[in-house]
Amino acid sequence: MLELSKAAQALAGLQTQPLRASHDVPETQAYAAVVDLQPLIDWRGRYQDAQAQMAITQSAATAAAQTEQRLRSLYQAGHNASLQAVQSAQATLLADQARAEAAQANARMLLDSARQQWGMVLTRWAAEPHASPFEALALRQQVLLRVTLPMGSAMEHPPARIQVAGPDRGAQASALFISASPQADAYVQGPVYFYRTPAGTLASGMRLVADLPQAGTPTGGVLIPASALVWHADQPWVFMQTDAMHFARVKVLDPVAAQGGWFVHQGFHPGQAIVTTGAQTLLSAQLASKNGSSAGDDDDD
Repeated sequence: MLELSKAAQALAGLQTQPLRASHDVPETQAYAAVVDLQPLIDWRGRYQDAQAQMAITQSAATAAAQTEQRLRSLYQAGHNASLQAVQSAQATLLADQARAEAAQANARMLLDSARQQWGMVLTRWAAEPHASPFEALALRQQVLLRVTLPMGSAMEHPPARIQVAGPDRGAQASALFISASPQADAYVQGPVYFYRTPAGTLASGMRLVADLPQAGTPTGGVLIPASALVWHADQPWVFMQTDAMHFARVKVLDPVAAQGGWFVHQGFHPGQAIVTTGAQTLLSAQLASKNGSSAGDDDDD
């Protein structure tokens, strides 16, 4: 316990704030990679060509069918159409129908091939001729993420929104669910999901860490601001203000990194005032006042 007058507190620049309630949602940590979208963009071009070819051959087959029907009607009515002309029109119709069927088969094959690699949703987005979520990916307003879970951790309902960050746990961003991938990871052998997130500075091939919330009851606790935590004897501590002039150093048990600080589920309750600015100054003053006290004595504070 430390006692500081109001004047000493002001001189040290101490600031306090009440703890606020928070909760911790169980999460699964996964690895994510920014996907190179060029193969899907190339596929889109081939599929659009296949659709154009399908339209051309279908139009030719329709025209050939009309010509064949007209000549056959004239021949049957005994007018100016020979049997040879009818037979020639029928041959042309069969050839045009065969080309139309081949074009349709090629388009279906391209769709099936993309679905095997990219799944139903991304394939549908890429196949749409007009504005779709795919445009944001193609224009690099967003990037596609391939999120790989550890083996045996498949989710029946993957979360609609997850948090992703660099390996150093720097700036975080939200990512939105697209679909499950039809292909598992070759090395991890875990399930794979596609997500999308704002491009920012993310480049193709970049590795990220993803946190996926699990189904379950959140754990209640408090959020301790990062600036309030001090370390001594390899243990995390905070200074709690017990009254106007007294501060107690309290050990923080099992802190969990969270946005804006540390989540703690035991030892504290909302409304308790803790020092958020000047905690290190208080620790130095307390240790100096010990005048040779052992580290073991310190840990009992």
